[in-house]
Amino acid sequence: MLGLLDDKGVDKMPRTSDFKKSVLDIAVRQINEHTELNVNYKLEKRGKTFTNIVFTVKPQALAETIPFDLVATAQPLPGVQQSHFDNAARILDELRITDAKHRQTILASAAHVAEVNRYNHDLKTGKVKASRNPGGLLLVRLGLVAPKTKASAE
Repeated sequence: MLGLLDDKGVDKMPRTSDFKKSVLDIAVRQINEHTELNVNYKLEKRGKTFTNIVFTVKPQALAETIPFDLVATAQPLPGVQQSHFDNAARILDELRITDAKHRQTILASAAHVAEVNRYNHDLKTGKVKASRNPGGLLLVRLGLVAPKTKASAE
């Protein structure tokens, strides 16, 4: 139908739907993803036969830059890498430790920051099992709260 013949003279794509799926759709998707162009196409028919492929090429709308100010969230601790400090703050958020006093105590100590990161690693690798409250277990490990005993829990 399209006149695309292989070495033996056999039509490689006898149906237009095969050509569309195997060639046109893939090429248009790749152009749209990897260039600053937005390409569309339309197959035109006369009767039952496709006669033309009409391509529409436009510049792609680029993302608008949103200005923002970089503000330091906290003072870095001496002896603690900024990434470790930021990671500890993120872990506290994930564990829903929101009490300002506890957060300030933890993030003000290099030993606590290191322990938060170590605890998170142990939690993710399965070395620590926190069945109900992983945030509470961290606070107990840091010595910021007393562990609950069975008698006080009842």
